[in-house]
Amino acid sequence: MRKLTSIAAAFVVPVTFMLLNACQGNEGDSVPVSFNDGWLFIRQDSASAEKVLPGIIPNHKWEEVSLPHTAFMESPDNDSAQWTGICWYRKLYRPDNWQRHRHTGLLFDGAMNDAIVYLNGAEIARHTGGFLPFYVNLTDDLEYGRENEILVRLDNRESPYGPYGEQAAEQGFRWYSGLYRNVSLYVTDRLHITTSAQSKAPLGGGIIAGVRDVSPESATLTLSVHVSNDDRTPRSFRMKNALLDAAGLEVASSLSELTELEPGQSIRLMTRMIVMQPALWTPETPFLYTVRTELRTENGAIIDGRETRTGIRTVRVSPDKRLLLNGQPVTLEVTERRQEYPYIGYALSDDAGYRDAFKIREAGFNTVRSLYCPPSPAFLDACDELGLMVIDAVPGWHRDSDPVSAGAALHEVQMLCRRDRNHPSVVIWETSPRESEIPAGLLSALHQAVKEELPFGNNITSCSADTICDLFLPDTKSTGIMDIFRLPAFAYWFHRSQYDQGPVCFIAHNNIPASGNRVSVFSNADTIHLFRNDTLIAVQGPDSDSSSRSLKHPPFTFTLPGYAPGTLKAIALRKGDTLATHTVSTPGRPVALRLTADFSNRLLRADGADAIFIYAALTDSAGNQVFTADSLVEFSIRGNAELTGSNPVRAEKGIAAILLRAQNQGRIMIKASSAGMSEAELMTETRETGNPKKAKTPLQNLK
Repeated sequence: MRKLTSIAAAFVVPVTFMLLNACQGNEGDSVPVSFNDGWLFIRQDSASAEKVLPGIIPNHKWEEVSLPHTAFMESPDNDSAQWTGICWYRKLYRPDNWQRHRHTGLLFDGAMNDAIVYLNGAEIARHTGGFLPFYVNLTDDLEYGRENEILVRLDNRESPYGPYGEQAAEQGFRWYSGLYRNVSLYVTDRLHITTSAQSKAPLGGGIIAGVRDVSPESATLTLSVHVSNDDRTPRSFRMKNALLDAAGLEVASSLSELTELEPGQSIRLMTRMIVMQPALWTPETPFLYTVRTELRTENGAIIDGRETRTGIRTVRVSPDKRLLLNGQPVTLEVTERRQEYPYIGYALSDDAGYRDAFKIREAGFNTVRSLYCPPSPAFLDACDELGLMVIDAVPGWHRDSDPVSAGAALHEVQMLCRRDRNHPSVVIWETSPRESEIPAGLLSALHQAVKEELPFGNNITSCSADTICDLFLPDTKSTGIMDIFRLPAFAYWFHRSQYDQGPVCFIAHNNIPASGNRVSVFSNADTIHLFRNDTLIAVQGPDSDSSSRSLKHPPFTFTLPGYAPGTLKAIALRKGDTLATHTVSTPGRPVALRLTADFSNRLLRADGADAIFIYAALTDSAGNQVFTADSLVEFSIRGNAELTGSNPVRAEKGIAAILLRAQNQGRIMIKASSAGMSEAELMTETRETGNPKKAKTPLQNLK
């Protein structure tokens, strides 16, 4: 366990309100705008939670923050209960006068857990449920041409119907706090395409992209688009859809008849497009299309528009309960992911979610199970790009069948489907954890809800009873491949060795007396030569015991003749040719530090919210990591950046870790020091806040 000596304190600075002015754009330009910057924040603990009224708190008491944000810095090794209480987020927003003729709303991707939204002192919305989005329509309540105060009150205290469906502490889970995911501003025409969370109608709002009749020659893409008229007069429009390939070329299109909507009316419009010679989405070839949907006047002017990224693929279950992807059986190589980071809890940036997906894919897995709660939309975007299939999970355990609990569970399944239905990476919907015991009637209702919410396919369910749901997924036995600091365990390399893209050779042994005399080597080769101090110990093939026979690449287990310090070296061969080598040397006394930054195929974004891990390895004079070293390491930086976490921090297994954030693009110098050791420095650069360049998948990197 990492024993942390302190928690980084929040910066105390004089704060004034930041004003966001609505920028007038083209009439058809309704792409959501980030609403993450310029918030003020204050927190109360449970004892004083009901005593705080934000209107009487002076400005200098508020902390300036950007989203995603956690209300409390939680120590990853603190075994006591997490912080609970009430916190407030506050922001000023100035909509211009022209905007009074538009629709304006906010989409909250995640707010833990009970949220009340106020505008200019009046309550305008409530939402319960920390893992899924909710939409707040501001149109009729804003005062245009002046500053409007937006207040969000969040309460994450435990309740019988908390974020995991029951008291989370009972299950040993933390559910964290704050506006921990993105908030987006929508300014659209009053006649507009809604978001998935915006409508309470069946199937919700937004766009549904379904695929049928898939063959190498063609595929049918079915689109269902929810349109609302918030105007005071009837509005007429045509709906145009265009399907774009990865190069941005149009490969299919459709144009509807002229449709008229009365004031306050909404409608779902259906259309189909035939795609010739479709590029199918698979883990090996994660090909993505973009659907461009536009509402146009009778004369062709654009009223509103959206872009929806999706993939063409089918998911079914065979009679013998095998998952079929594009009609072919697929083996799920599954690991499980818990989304929290040390210190910041669930408040991960979009890029941090991408880095997690990249690590999982690089480890050799083709499927990830979101453990007991839905992942962020950005994580699913990354899975779409990287070819990582997803088992999408409804939050927690709803074991009670009373109307309130059952209603909450049903609503969460509906909202999960509506939010994630267009992601080709989502192949299974986990309506209840396999570890839970849920009444059969509730399981049936949740299973049926998925079928109703996803009428165009992609509606395979899993739960604790395969007689009710489509599949029962057994224990993956592949958790713990990385710790909370994303440092790989030996298990990471075992699973990586099951992956045939690129050679693997890893000695799962620290070569110290405490490691014993049994040495496991993980490799996708057929033969291992193991040496100690340049003397051949043995030449072996893979293990053949009962626990190894089902593995694609079983480990290679050697028994050493006693212990001797020095160097272990493994040479991996396939059909007589050397594939890879790995050495592990007995470390000496720690005398120096070595710094590395974990980018995982994506540079640090200079937006104040993104964070990467900085690792300081304690090494001996030969550069070997000293696995037994637990010295205190202190980090410092030069540049417009900040460190998050305990500092100094005690190393565990010879590595100390901390989080780095940057405010502006540029260079950052990081330094690590520890008593009696040589200091280490590392220069790194950040990137601007725009969209990153498309990265190669781990498959491509290994070729």
